[in-house]
Amino acid sequence: MITINKLKIGGHEYKVVYAPNWEGSNNEDCGEVKYTEGTIYINNLLQQSEQEAALFHEIMHVMNKTIDHVLLDSLSEQFY
Repeated sequence: MITINKLKIGGHEYKVVYAPNWEGSNNEDCGEVKYTEGTIYINNLLQQSEQEAALFHEIMHVMNKTIDHVLLDSLSEQFY
């Protein structure tokens, strides 16, 4: 199943696509931002809570691309 929503981050609108895979992904990927597409992909095979935490993670990527990935993982789980 694929679900699509829209989300505004700052002045930019992103499509949020919930799908089991997308171009360049595998079933182990939790999520990804495709900046040139304006799309955030979230793996819908994850548990609901993991999908929600992954969305926080990807939103934070959009907000600040320079945050260290390990720190970003921790922050997104804490905010969730």
